[in-house]
Amino acid sequence: MSPSVLNVEKLSIAYGGKRGWQSAVNGVSLTIGQGEALGLVGESGSGKSSVAMAILRYLPGNARLEASAIEFQGREIRGLSGEELRGLRGDRIAAVYQHPGAALSPAMTIGRQIGETIMRHRPVRHEEARWRSAELLKRVRVANPERVLDLYPHELSGGMQQRANIAIAIALDPTLLVLDEPTTALDASVQSEVIAILDDLRRDHKTSILLISHDINLIRRSCDRVAVMQSGTVVESGGAADVFENPAHAYTNALIASIPALNFTKRDGRLAEIGTTVRGRTGAIPAPAAPRDRQVAIACKNISHSFGDQAVLHKVELRIEQGETFGLIGESGSGKSTLARIVTGLQTPSQGSVELFGRTVAPRAEKRAPGERRDVQMVFQSPDRTLNPRHRIGRIISRPLRRLAGLGQSDAKNRVAELLRS
Repeated sequence: MSPSVLNVEKLSIAYGGKRGWQSAVNGVSLTIGQGEALGLVGESGSGKSSVAMAILRYLPGNARLEASAIEFQGREIRGLSGEELRGLRGDRIAAVYQHPGAALSPAMTIGRQIGETIMRHRPVRHEEARWRSAELLKRVRVANPERVLDLYPHELSGGMQQRANIAIAIALDPTLLVLDEPTTALDASVQSEVIAILDDLRRDHKTSILLISHDINLIRRSCDRVAVMQSGTVVESGGAADVFENPAHAYTNALIASIPALNFTKRDGRLAEIGTTVRGRTGAIPAPAAPRDRQVAIACKNISHSFGDQAVLHKVELRIEQGETFGLIGESGSGKSTLARIVTGLQTPSQGSVELFGRTVAPRAEKRAPGERRDVQMVFQSPDRTLNPRHRIGRIISRPLRRLAGLGQSDAKNRVAELLRS
Protein backbone atom coordinates (compact mmCIF):
# COMPACT_ATOMS: atom_id res chain seq x y z
CA MET A 1 0.00 0.00 0.00
CA SER A 2 1.43 3.38 -1.04
CA PRO A 3 1.77 6.12 1.63
CA SER A 4 -1.50 7.98 2.27
CA VAL A 5 -1.67 11.39 0.57
CA LEU A 6 -5.26 12.14 1.58
CA ASN A 7 -7.16 10.72 4.52
CA VAL A 8 -10.80 11.69 5.21
CA GLU A 9 -12.65 10.11 8.13
CA LYS A 10 -16.37 10.35 8.94
CA LEU A 11 -17.01 13.54 6.96
CA SER A 12 -20.50 15.01 7.28
CA ILE A 13 -21.75 18.24 5.67
CA ALA A 14 -25.05 20.09 6.01
CA TYR A 15 -26.26 23.34 4.42
CA GLY A 16 -28.39 25.88 6.27
CA GLY A 17 -31.28 27.72 4.66
CA LYS A 18 -34.83 28.95 5.19
CA ARG A 19 -35.97 25.36 5.70
CA GLY A 20 -33.32 24.62 8.30
CA TRP A 21 -30.33 22.34 7.90
CA GLN A 22 -30.25 19.98 4.92
CA SER A 23 -27.81 17.07 5.10
CA ALA A 24 -25.62 16.62 1.99
CA VAL A 25 -22.85 14.25 3.13
CA ASN A 26 -23.11 11.61 5.86
CA GLY A 27 -20.07 9.93 7.42
CA VAL A 28 -17.90 9.63 4.30
CA SER A 29 -14.42 8.13 4.74
CA LEU A 30 -11.81 7.73 2.00
CA THR A 31 -8.05 7.51 1.47
CA ILE A 32 -5.82 8.10 -1.56
CA GLY A 33 -2.28 6.77 -1.80
CA GLN A 34 0.67 8.26 -3.67
CA GLY A 35 0.19 8.01 -7.43
CA GLU A 36 -3.26 6.45 -6.94
CA ALA A 37 -6.50 7.49 -8.63
CA LEU A 38 -9.71 7.25 -6.62
CA GLY A 39 -13.02 7.69 -8.42
CA LEU A 40 -16.02 9.15 -6.59
CA VAL A 41 -19.11 8.24 -8.58
CA GLY A 42 -22.82 8.88 -8.15
CA GLU A 43 -25.79 10.78 -9.51
CA SER A 44 -26.08 14.58 -9.47
CA GLY A 45 -26.92 15.65 -5.92
CA SER A 46 -25.30 12.64 -4.26
CA GLY A 47 -22.77 14.82 -2.41
CA LYS A 48 -19.66 14.24 -4.53
CA SER A 49 -18.80 17.91 -5.12
CA SER A 50 -19.43 18.77 -1.47
CA VAL A 51 -16.75 16.24 -0.50
CA ALA A 52 -14.32 17.92 -2.91
CA MET A 53 -15.16 21.41 -1.60
CA ALA A 54 -14.52 20.22 1.96
CA ILE A 55 -11.10 18.85 1.01
CA LEU A 56 -10.21 22.10 -0.76
CA ARG A 57 -11.67 24.22 2.08
CA TYR A 58 -14.03 25.94 -0.37
CA LEU A 59 -17.35 25.23 1.35
CA PRO A 60 -19.73 28.25 1.43
CA GLY A 61 -20.50 30.14 4.61
CA ASN A 62 -23.84 28.37 5.16
CA ALA A 63 -22.15 24.95 5.33
CA ARG A 64 -21.62 23.04 8.57
CA LEU A 65 -18.80 20.47 8.54
CA GLU A 66 -18.02 17.66 10.96
CA ALA A 67 -15.24 15.10 10.56
CA SER A 68 -12.89 12.96 12.60
CA ALA A 69 -10.05 13.90 10.22
CA ILE A 70 -9.24 15.62 6.92
CA GLU A 71 -5.51 15.03 6.55
CA PHE A 72 -3.15 15.82 3.68
CA GLN A 73 0.17 13.98 3.90
CA GLY A 74 -0.51 13.32 7.57
CA ARG A 75 -1.32 16.94 8.44
CA GLU A 76 -4.77 18.03 9.56
CA ILE A 77 -5.89 20.85 7.23
CA ARG A 78 -9.05 22.06 8.96
CA GLY A 79 -7.15 24.38 11.27
CA LEU A 80 -4.87 25.94 8.67
CA SER A 81 -4.73 29.73 8.41
CA GLY A 82 -5.64 31.59 5.23
CA GLU A 83 -1.97 32.07 4.36
CA GLU A 84 -1.22 28.39 4.92
CA LEU A 85 -4.18 27.43 2.74
CA ARG A 86 -3.02 29.67 -0.09
CA GLY A 87 0.36 27.96 0.02
CA LEU A 88 -1.28 24.55 -0.03
CA ARG A 89 -3.72 25.19 -2.87
CA GLY A 90 -2.18 25.25 -6.29
CA ASP A 91 1.26 24.30 -4.99
CA ARG A 92 0.47 20.91 -3.43
CA ILE A 93 -3.29 20.49 -4.01
CA ALA A 94 -4.85 21.66 -7.27
CA ALA A 95 -8.31 21.39 -8.79
CA VAL A 96 -9.96 21.21 -12.21
CA TYR A 97 -13.66 22.01 -12.40
CA GLN A 98 -16.62 21.04 -14.57
CA HIS A 99 -17.02 24.14 -16.73
CA PRO A 100 -13.71 25.03 -18.38
CA GLY A 101 -14.78 28.48 -19.63
CA ALA A 102 -15.99 29.58 -16.20
CA ALA A 103 -12.65 28.71 -14.56
CA LEU A 104 -10.65 30.96 -16.91
CA SER A 105 -10.54 34.77 -16.80
CA PRO A 106 -12.06 36.12 -20.04
CA ALA A 107 -9.86 39.24 -19.84
CA MET A 108 -6.49 37.46 -19.77
CA THR A 109 -4.63 35.41 -22.37
CA ILE A 110 -3.97 31.73 -21.65
CA GLY A 111 -0.26 32.40 -21.38
CA ARG A 112 -0.75 35.12 -18.81
CA GLN A 113 -3.05 32.92 -16.71
CA ILE A 114 -0.63 29.99 -16.63
CA GLY A 115 2.37 32.29 -16.13
CA GLU A 116 0.70 34.15 -13.27
CA THR A 117 0.24 30.86 -11.40
CA ILE A 118 3.93 30.02 -11.82
CA MET A 119 5.23 33.48 -10.88
CA ARG A 120 3.02 33.70 -7.79
CA HIS A 121 4.60 30.56 -6.30
CA ARG A 122 8.06 30.40 -7.93
CA PRO A 123 10.87 33.02 -8.15
CA VAL A 124 11.01 33.18 -11.96
CA ARG A 125 10.99 36.02 -14.49
CA HIS A 126 8.33 36.57 -17.11
CA GLU A 127 10.39 35.01 -19.93
CA GLU A 128 10.94 31.77 -18.01
CA ALA A 129 7.30 31.67 -16.92
CA ARG A 130 6.24 31.92 -20.57
CA TRP A 131 8.63 29.14 -21.57
CA ARG A 132 7.30 26.93 -18.75
CA SER A 133 3.73 27.75 -19.80
CA ALA A 134 4.44 26.55 -23.34
CA GLU A 135 5.98 23.34 -21.96
CA LEU A 136 2.89 22.77 -19.81
CA LEU A 137 0.63 23.14 -22.84
CA LYS A 138 2.78 20.53 -24.60
CA ARG A 139 2.31 18.20 -21.61
CA VAL A 140 -1.46 18.47 -21.97
CA ARG A 141 -1.18 17.74 -25.70
CA VAL A 142 -1.90 21.18 -27.13
CA ALA A 143 -0.70 21.62 -30.70
CA ASN A 144 1.13 24.89 -31.47
CA PRO A 145 1.39 25.98 -27.81
CA GLU A 146 3.18 29.25 -28.62
CA ARG A 147 0.13 30.40 -30.57
CA VAL A 148 -2.33 29.27 -27.88
CA LEU A 149 -0.43 31.24 -25.21
CA ASP A 150 -1.55 34.48 -26.91
CA LEU A 151 -5.22 33.51 -27.28
CA TYR A 152 -8.11 34.42 -24.98
CA PRO A 153 -10.43 31.71 -23.58
CA HIS A 154 -13.32 32.62 -25.93
CA GLU A 155 -11.04 31.88 -28.89
CA LEU A 156 -10.63 28.25 -27.77
CA SER A 157 -12.96 25.27 -27.97
CA GLY A 158 -14.24 23.68 -24.75
CA GLY A 159 -11.67 20.91 -25.03
CA MET A 160 -8.81 23.37 -25.46
CA GLN A 161 -10.09 25.43 -22.52
CA GLN A 162 -10.07 22.33 -20.32
CA ARG A 163 -6.53 21.48 -21.41
CA ALA A 164 -5.53 25.02 -20.38
CA ASN A 165 -7.19 24.51 -16.99
CA ILE A 166 -5.29 21.27 -16.47
CA ALA A 167 -2.07 23.03 -17.46
CA ILE A 168 -2.73 25.68 -14.79
CA ALA A 169 -3.55 22.97 -12.22
CA ILE A 170 -0.33 21.01 -12.83
CA ALA A 171 1.91 24.07 -13.26
CA LEU A 172 3.48 23.54 -9.83
CA ASP A 173 3.50 19.72 -9.93
CA PRO A 174 0.88 19.23 -7.18
CA THR A 175 0.85 16.10 -5.06
CA LEU A 176 -2.96 15.80 -5.26
CA LEU A 177 -5.17 16.76 -8.19
CA VAL A 178 -8.93 17.02 -7.60
CA LEU A 179 -11.05 16.87 -10.75
CA ASP A 180 -14.78 17.60 -10.39
CA GLU A 181 -16.67 16.37 -13.50
CA PRO A 182 -13.79 17.45 -15.79
CA THR A 183 -15.18 15.92 -19.00
CA THR A 184 -18.94 16.52 -18.67
CA ALA A 185 -19.07 19.24 -21.33
CA LEU A 186 -16.52 17.62 -23.67
CA ASP A 187 -16.96 15.30 -26.63
CA ALA A 188 -15.77 11.68 -26.59
CA SER A 189 -12.47 12.27 -28.39
CA VAL A 190 -11.48 15.06 -25.96
CA GLN A 191 -12.53 12.89 -23.00
CA SER A 192 -10.06 10.26 -24.19
CA GLU A 193 -7.34 12.92 -24.39
CA VAL A 194 -8.06 14.03 -20.80
CA ILE A 195 -7.83 10.41 -19.61
CA ALA A 196 -4.48 10.04 -21.38
CA ILE A 197 -3.21 13.24 -19.72
CA LEU A 198 -4.19 11.90 -16.28
CA ASP A 199 -2.39 8.63 -17.02
CA ASP A 200 0.73 10.63 -17.97
CA LEU A 201 0.60 12.57 -14.68
CA ARG A 202 0.39 9.43 -12.60
CA ARG A 203 3.12 7.61 -14.51
CA ASP A 204 5.62 10.48 -14.85
CA HIS A 205 4.97 12.53 -11.69
CA LYS A 206 3.29 10.11 -9.23
CA THR A 207 0.37 12.54 -8.94
CA SER A 208 -2.51 11.34 -6.75
CA ILE A 209 -5.95 11.95 -8.24
CA LEU A 210 -9.47 12.30 -6.86
CA LEU A 211 -11.76 12.04 -9.89
CA ILE A 212 -15.40 12.98 -9.29
CA SER A 213 -17.91 12.00 -11.95
CA HIS A 214 -21.30 10.51 -12.70
CA ASP A 215 -19.70 8.87 -15.77
CA ILE A 216 -19.06 5.24 -14.86
CA ASN A 217 -17.08 4.54 -18.00
CA LEU A 218 -14.72 7.44 -17.24
CA ILE A 219 -14.15 6.16 -13.69
CA ARG A 220 -13.67 2.60 -14.91
CA ARG A 221 -11.01 3.66 -17.44
CA SER A 222 -9.15 6.11 -15.19
CA CYS A 223 -9.17 4.91 -11.58
CA ASP A 224 -7.59 2.22 -9.41
CA ARG A 225 -10.32 2.33 -6.79
CA VAL A 226 -13.87 3.66 -6.65
CA ALA A 227 -16.32 4.87 -4.00
CA VAL A 228 -20.00 4.92 -4.96
CA MET A 229 -22.12 7.67 -3.35
CA GLN A 230 -25.89 7.70 -2.94
CA SER A 231 -27.74 10.46 -1.09
CA GLY A 232 -24.61 11.65 0.72
CA THR A 233 -23.36 8.22 1.79
CA VAL A 234 -20.69 5.89 0.38
CA VAL A 235 -22.65 2.70 -0.23
CA GLU A 236 -19.84 0.67 -1.84
CA SER A 237 -16.09 0.97 -2.37
CA GLY A 238 -13.21 -1.14 -3.60
CA GLY A 239 -11.07 -1.79 -6.65
CA ALA A 240 -12.66 -0.23 -9.73
CA ALA A 241 -12.65 -3.43 -11.78
CA ASP A 242 -14.09 -5.49 -8.93
CA VAL A 243 -16.85 -3.00 -8.04
CA PHE A 244 -18.06 -2.59 -11.62
CA GLU A 245 -17.76 -6.27 -12.57
CA ASN A 246 -19.19 -7.64 -9.31
CA PRO A 247 -21.28 -4.90 -7.68
CA ALA A 248 -22.47 -5.74 -4.20
CA HIS A 249 -24.97 -2.89 -3.68
CA ALA A 250 -28.29 -2.49 -5.50
CA TYR A 251 -27.56 1.18 -6.23
CA THR A 252 -24.26 0.34 -7.95
CA ASN A 253 -26.12 -2.26 -10.00
CA ALA A 254 -28.68 0.37 -10.98
CA LEU A 255 -25.99 2.85 -12.02
CA ILE A 256 -24.36 0.25 -14.25
CA ALA A 257 -27.72 -0.80 -15.72
CA SER A 258 -28.43 2.84 -16.61
CA ILE A 259 -25.52 3.01 -19.08
CA PRO A 260 -27.08 2.91 -22.59
CA ALA A 261 -25.73 0.30 -24.95
CA LEU A 262 -24.66 1.32 -28.45
CA ASN A 263 -27.43 -0.83 -29.95
CA PHE A 264 -30.16 0.61 -27.67
CA THR A 265 -33.42 1.33 -29.52
CA LYS A 266 -36.89 2.51 -28.55
CA ARG A 267 -38.07 -1.10 -28.74
CA ASP A 268 -35.77 -1.92 -25.82
CA GLY A 269 -37.87 0.35 -23.59
CA ARG A 270 -36.61 2.91 -21.09
CA LEU A 271 -33.21 2.92 -19.44
CA ALA A 272 -33.21 1.51 -15.93
CA GLU A 273 -34.52 4.01 -13.40
CA ILE A 274 -32.50 4.60 -10.26
CA GLY A 275 -34.64 4.88 -7.13
CA THR A 276 -33.44 7.95 -5.22
CA THR A 277 -35.14 10.87 -3.51
CA VAL A 278 -36.41 12.43 -6.75
CA ARG A 279 -38.52 10.67 -9.36
CA GLY A 280 -39.17 12.09 -12.78
CA ARG A 281 -42.49 11.88 -14.62
CA THR A 282 -42.78 11.05 -18.28
CA GLY A 283 -45.67 10.67 -20.65
CA ALA A 284 -46.21 7.96 -23.20
CA ILE A 285 -44.11 8.08 -26.35
CA PRO A 286 -46.40 9.48 -29.07
CA ALA A 287 -47.10 7.41 -32.14
CA PRO A 288 -45.17 8.44 -35.26
CA ALA A 289 -46.98 11.00 -37.36
CA ALA A 290 -48.19 9.98 -40.80
CA PRO A 291 -45.81 10.92 -43.62
CA ARG A 292 -46.57 14.33 -45.09
CA ASP A 293 -44.91 17.19 -46.87
CA ARG A 294 -43.25 19.27 -44.19
CA GLN A 295 -42.30 22.92 -44.38
CA VAL A 296 -38.64 23.88 -43.97
CA ALA A 297 -38.51 25.45 -40.51
CA ILE A 298 -34.87 26.56 -40.46
CA ALA A 299 -32.44 27.01 -43.32
CA CYS A 300 -28.82 28.14 -43.15
CA LYS A 301 -27.63 29.74 -46.36
CA ASN A 302 -23.89 29.87 -47.10
CA ILE A 303 -22.93 30.45 -43.43
CA SER A 304 -19.27 31.24 -42.79
CA HIS A 305 -17.67 32.57 -39.62
CA SER A 306 -14.19 33.32 -38.32
CA PHE A 307 -12.69 34.34 -34.98
CA GLY A 308 -9.83 36.59 -36.03
CA ASP A 309 -7.86 34.65 -38.62
CA GLN A 310 -9.27 31.30 -37.44
CA ALA A 311 -12.12 30.06 -39.67
CA VAL A 312 -14.65 27.89 -37.79
CA LEU A 313 -17.48 27.67 -40.35
CA HIS A 314 -17.16 27.60 -44.14
CA LYS A 315 -20.19 27.97 -46.42
CA VAL A 316 -22.52 25.83 -44.33
CA GLU A 317 -25.84 24.88 -45.95
CA LEU A 318 -28.49 23.36 -43.68
CA ARG A 319 -32.23 22.56 -43.86
CA ILE A 320 -34.36 21.40 -40.93
CA GLU A 321 -37.98 20.55 -41.60
CA GLN A 322 -40.83 21.29 -39.22
CA GLY A 323 -41.12 18.50 -36.65
CA GLU A 324 -37.76 17.01 -37.59
CA THR A 325 -35.01 16.15 -35.11
CA PHE A 326 -31.67 17.00 -36.68
CA GLY A 327 -28.35 15.88 -35.17
CA LEU A 328 -25.21 17.97 -35.56
CA ILE A 329 -22.10 16.08 -34.52
CA GLY A 330 -18.40 16.85 -34.56
CA GLU A 331 -15.30 17.25 -32.42
CA SER A 332 -14.84 20.01 -29.90
CA GLY A 333 -13.95 23.14 -31.87
CA SER A 334 -15.59 21.99 -35.10
CA GLY A 335 -18.11 24.86 -35.07
CA LYS A 336 -21.28 23.17 -33.76
CA SER A 337 -22.01 25.66 -30.98
CA THR A 338 -21.06 28.62 -33.18
CA LEU A 339 -23.61 27.51 -35.78
CA ALA A 340 -26.27 27.09 -33.08
CA ARG A 341 -25.58 30.60 -31.78
CA ILE A 342 -25.87 32.00 -35.31
CA VAL A 343 -29.23 30.27 -35.82
CA THR A 344 -30.57 31.68 -32.53
CA GLY A 345 -29.21 35.16 -33.27
CA LEU A 346 -26.62 35.20 -30.50
CA GLN A 347 -23.73 35.40 -32.96
CA THR A 348 -23.54 37.37 -36.22
CA PRO A 349 -22.05 35.31 -39.07
CA SER A 350 -19.18 36.68 -41.15
CA GLN A 351 -21.18 35.62 -44.21
CA GLY A 352 -24.55 34.08 -45.04
CA SER A 353 -28.08 34.23 -43.67
CA VAL A 354 -30.67 32.29 -41.65
CA GLU A 355 -34.22 31.66 -42.86
CA LEU A 356 -37.14 30.86 -40.59
CA PHE A 357 -40.13 29.31 -42.37
CA GLY A 358 -38.93 30.77 -45.66
CA ARG A 359 -38.28 34.29 -44.34
CA THR A 360 -34.78 35.70 -43.92
CA VAL A 361 -34.41 36.88 -40.31
CA ALA A 362 -32.10 39.52 -38.85
CA PRO A 363 -28.65 38.22 -37.80
CA ARG A 364 -29.06 39.43 -34.20
CA ALA A 365 -31.84 38.20 -31.92
CA GLU A 366 -32.59 41.70 -30.60
CA LYS A 367 -33.41 42.81 -34.15
CA ARG A 368 -35.85 39.95 -34.74
CA ALA A 369 -39.59 40.19 -34.14
CA PRO A 370 -40.89 38.69 -30.85
CA GLY A 371 -42.50 35.80 -32.75
CA GLU A 372 -39.21 34.99 -34.48
CA ARG A 373 -37.35 34.98 -31.19
CA ARG A 374 -40.04 32.78 -29.66
CA ASP A 375 -39.81 30.25 -32.51
CA VAL A 376 -36.06 29.64 -32.09
CA GLN A 377 -34.94 28.82 -28.55
CA MET A 378 -31.76 27.23 -27.23
CA VAL A 379 -30.84 24.94 -24.32
CA PHE A 380 -27.24 25.69 -23.38
CA GLN A 381 -24.47 23.34 -22.39
CA SER A 382 -24.00 24.35 -18.75
CA PRO A 383 -27.27 24.64 -16.79
CA ASP A 384 -25.82 26.29 -13.70
CA ARG A 385 -24.18 29.01 -15.82
CA THR A 386 -27.41 29.59 -17.76
CA LEU A 387 -29.67 30.23 -14.76
CA ASN A 388 -29.43 33.57 -12.92
CA PRO A 389 -28.28 32.73 -9.37
CA ARG A 390 -30.02 35.84 -7.98
CA HIS A 391 -33.49 34.85 -9.21
CA ARG A 392 -35.85 32.07 -8.15
CA ILE A 393 -36.71 29.34 -10.65
CA GLY A 394 -40.29 30.59 -10.99
CA ARG A 395 -39.15 34.07 -11.98
CA ILE A 396 -36.61 32.71 -14.48
CA ILE A 397 -39.19 30.53 -16.25
CA SER A 398 -41.93 33.16 -16.21
CA ARG A 399 -39.80 35.86 -17.81
CA PRO A 400 -39.97 34.56 -21.41
CA LEU A 401 -43.65 33.72 -20.92
CA ARG A 402 -44.39 37.34 -20.06
CA ARG A 403 -42.01 38.97 -22.54
CA LEU A 404 -42.49 36.73 -25.59
CA ALA A 405 -45.88 35.09 -25.03
CA GLY A 406 -47.54 38.16 -23.49
CA LEU A 407 -48.94 36.34 -20.45
CA GLY A 408 -49.98 38.28 -17.37
CA GLN A 409 -48.51 37.57 -13.95
CA SER A 410 -51.24 35.14 -12.86
CA ASP A 411 -51.33 33.20 -16.16
CA ALA A 412 -47.53 33.03 -16.25
CA LYS A 413 -47.45 31.66 -12.70
CA ASN A 414 -49.97 28.95 -13.61
CA ARG A 415 -48.04 28.06 -16.76
CA VAL A 416 -44.77 27.79 -14.80
CA ALA A 417 -46.40 25.36 -12.38
CA GLU A 418 -47.73 23.34 -15.31
CA LEU A 419 -44.29 23.23 -16.97
CA LEU A 420 -42.57 22.10 -13.78
CA ARG A 421 -45.11 19.30 -13.34
CA SER A 422 -44.71 18.06 -16.91
